[in-house]
Amino acid sequence: MKSYLNSEKLKTDTLQKLKISIAQHKIEQTVSNYWEDGKGTAMGVISECDEGDTIAAQYGFPEQLLGIQNHIFKMLPTPQAEQFSVDFLERIPLGVDLNNVWKKYFIWLFVEVDNSLMDVLGHIDLARITIEKTVDTLQKSLTTTIPDQLIETITLSVKMNVRNVGFAADRGAFDIEMAGLMLASTQWAMNSFLYPNFADMVLPAQGSVSMWELLADKLLELIQN
Repeated sequence: MKSYLNSEKLKTDTLQKLKISIAQHKIEQTVSNYWEDGKGTAMGVISECDEGDTIAAQYGFPEQLLGIQNHIFKMLPTPQAEQFSVDFLERIPLGVDLNNVWKKYFIWLFVEVDNSLMDVLGHIDLARITIEKTVDTLQKSLTTTIPDQLIETITLSVKMNVRNVGFAADRGAFDIEMAGLMLASTQWAMNSFLYPNFADMVLPAQGSVSMWELLADKLLELIQN
């Protein structure tokens, strides 16, 4: 699917609608999904829809990418969130396939950014294996179509590793809260191949403004490249 369905008019109209909605204070960051009772997130307001797959089809954006954008939007302070939503729509090129963006984003989170999952948990064998398996699959999927059956097999393996690490944490081998959060992230990243609404589970539920600005800036960088 091509971004903005390869329509310059759709991109122009979408940006105009978003900017008007911001000026009229119609955007709501606390709605449960995208759109609810006449209020919504940035993508919810311009679409007047609460279904990620429907919004994705309207604009030619992968549902996984919308999930990341929506989560970051909710976590930023309102002025930054509004600017981020405008930047997100403006920087997406017309008529391109964005399906690799969310995969590259999570490869960055897992192994490339400072204090990545691998930095934090790489010393734990099962955690390292889980992260490596996830990243390997994400990297392969950038250039190769991976059969659903293989994805399901890998996902099952990831779930088993998560469970085993949880057992070790229960026995006091390492901090259970940190291990659970980080390994749940890798599990949900794998599941994202089958279940697109993964971002709320993968991305943290809190953090500093500077952290969310970093996460937002990286997403904006990737959608332009």
